[in-house]
Amino acid sequence: MTPRTIMVVDDEVPIQRVLSRMLNSPSRTVIAADGIKAMAMAVECRPDLILLDVNMPQKSGWQVLGELRRCSGTSMIPVIMLTSVLDKVGGFELGADDYMTKPFDEPELLARVEGLMRRHAQALSAN
Repeated sequence: MTPRTIMVVDDEVPIQRVLSRMLNSPSRTVIAADGIKAMAMAVECRPDLILLDVNMPQKSGWQVLGELRRCSGTSMIPVIMLTSVLDKVGGFELGADDYMTKPFDEPELLARVEGLMRRHAQALSAN
């Protein structure tokens, strides 16, 4: 079975490390520290899921999410927004699949990642 790829988009190195440690087995994590790198990496590696921070340099998570949803190669990638900002409705309106506020509870985030990836895989196999 091919390992799943989860892209972590966050400019905070401690958050990158925590998420990489948490998700690296059985998944493979790739990291982008800003919105411009995030878009390039999403198009290049087509991750199975993206954890996307809102407050980042270069492009905000909102801008990245909008671009992801408009790009045919990335429009269906599940996205969980991670942020301390409480504008959940805005994220859902732009196409976020789920939302977690920082600081996040690791077991809850893992459960959300697993659930979303499971549903996405089932939807892909049904098509």
